[in-house]
Amino acid sequence: MMFSKGEVTQFQYSSAMPVAGEDIVTPHGTSASEVVKTVNITDFKVTVSTANNVRIIGEGGNYQDLNFNIPANGTLDFHWELPYKLDSISSTGTIRGIVASASVTGAKYSISGYFG
Repeated sequence: MMFSKGEVTQFQYSSAMPVAGEDIVTPHGTSASEVVKTVNITDFKVTVSTANNVRIIGEGGNYQDLNFNIPANGTLDFHWELPYKLDSISSTGTIRGIVASASVTGAKYSISGYFG
């Protein structure tokens, strides 16, 4: 969805969170100078079958990563009225993005918000 002023774009992503990490929004490629992509997270839900540490990471960014230790058969369901910000900063020779990763397999999650 696009809004006319400021070109705000919503995103939503659902998946099984891998140990290696996966991009939540399309990462930006390399460039001659820094390129910053900021996401505003409004909702995050994760369910695990075994105890797990899950992370939402802004690669090279200035904001604190989201990091949760979840017990076996646990569920987290967060909704931010003031969105949680994460950003990634690419630079020459480096591709970076907003990434989700887990300590073990079996974490199912959905995340939504906006960037722009």
